[in-house]
Amino acid sequence: KQFAQAQFMVVPTILELNNPDHKYLLFDYEKEADAFKKIKEINAVALKKNKFGIILAQKR
Repeated sequence: KQFAQAQFMVVPTILELNNPDHKYLLFDYEKEADAFKKIKEINAVALKKNKFGIILAQKR
């Protein structure tokens, strides 16, 4: 709990699960190809990918 509170103080971000209406979206798929397929399907563009395979995308 302390880590989550500290992280929120450093990076005050609220993540909303399964809400595709935001401009920026995080994709965490088991298969990277599936993530890129979904990104293309919703007309978004991948901006960054971290070492864990989580992709930040922006809707156009």
